[in-house]
Amino acid sequence: MLLLRLTVSCGWALSWVNNPKAKELFDFLNLFLKLPDRRVLGGDILKQVVADADKAIETALKEDPVGVTLTFDGWTNVKNEQLLGTVILSSEGKPYVWKAVDITSERENNAAVINKTEAMLTELKNKEITVCAIVTDSASAYAAARLLKTQQALQILAINFKPPIVETRHQQGETPTLPREIFEIIDSSTFWDQITLINEILDPYCKLLNLLQCDKTRLFQVVHSMNYLVQFWLNYSDDTLAKRIIGQLEKR
Repeated sequence: MLLLRLTVSCGWALSWVNNPKAKELFDFLNLFLKLPDRRVLGGDILKQVVADADKAIETALKEDPVGVTLTFDGWTNVKNEQLLGTVILSSEGKPYVWKAVDITSERENNAAVINKTEAMLTELKNKEITVCAIVTDSASAYAAARLLKTQQALQILAINFKPPIVETRHQQGETPTLPREIFEIIDSSTFWDQITLINEILDPYCKLLNLLQCDKTRLFQVVHSMNYLVQFWLNYSDDTLAKRIIGQLEKR
């Protein structure tokens, strides 16, 4: 296992153990030291190390006193497959790499991504790991999943720590509760309706930012992006807001 940790730490390929120079070095250090074949190092030994690491991660996350944050990020690999990676942050900010799943056929399908998110939450719940929040990248499908699950998580938190109707001074040893103002905001359907509206407005901007942040962005892409925003606001239901935004865009 120490050899495998050394391999990972140094960023070496597993084949280094079959290198004649490596064998020569270990023979020089101790003739009785025999390096395992790369198949052995990348087989049973690797599986055992991964299993031990997974168990240690689960234990640390399960024992988190506050709860963890589930973070998602999407990217495209060399095979042009759309992957959804998961990193879990502890309440102290320590990251734990969890897993990556292939969502090539589901990237723009909000319902499918939400199902992936719910399956992940169910898996963590079964492992007795408490999730307090979800963070994703700016893709619309992820944003929809994030907003839905964040609302549910916060509302569950508000129910569990609902303040009494008549608030009194908190006594030592009593179960902590949320301040009345925060509870009412989380419990308000109007608040979540406004958040959903903001999410819908920001969605086209996020899509364009994902396109324009590339180093090889062309001028015609910038022009088309501005035209896209104008068309979005021309079709927007709130005429007053749309006219104000279009006026600002025309001044750019």
